[in-house]
Amino acid sequence: VTGESSHDFDALAIFACISTVVAVVTAIGVWRLVRPRGPILFCGILLGTATGAVTMAVVGEGVARLRYPSVDSPQVDQILSLAPSIGTMLVLILAPMVASLCVLVMATFSPHDDLGALKSAPAVAVES
Repeated sequence: VTGESSHDFDALAIFACISTVVAVVTAIGVWRLVRPRGPILFCGILLGTATGAVTMAVVGEGVARLRYPSVDSPQVDQILSLAPSIGTMLVLILAPMVASLCVLVMATFSPHDDLGALKSAPAVAVES
């Protein structure tokens, strides 16, 4: 077995780090949209990061299969290079969890009751 085959933890750790960074950047970027703040924004971030994590896993596994062809019946004493994989699908929940934590922190530190979503309309004088 060559050195590339023993990087199971490395593949999982790299996937986790990249999905964490993408989740934080996505949550902060979408939070900058002031108008839809609230449950709709949170559901959008949650679904977007979950879809992105699944897409990242599928594309990564596909590229790994293209780069490392599978051997159905290896010969005795043949050295094989196995494609790295993320190993467990539990890592796919990391991006939505990190994005949820970021939204929670940003909502906690928001000084407005409505999270700044509603702009105060100027008072209109009513004459009778």
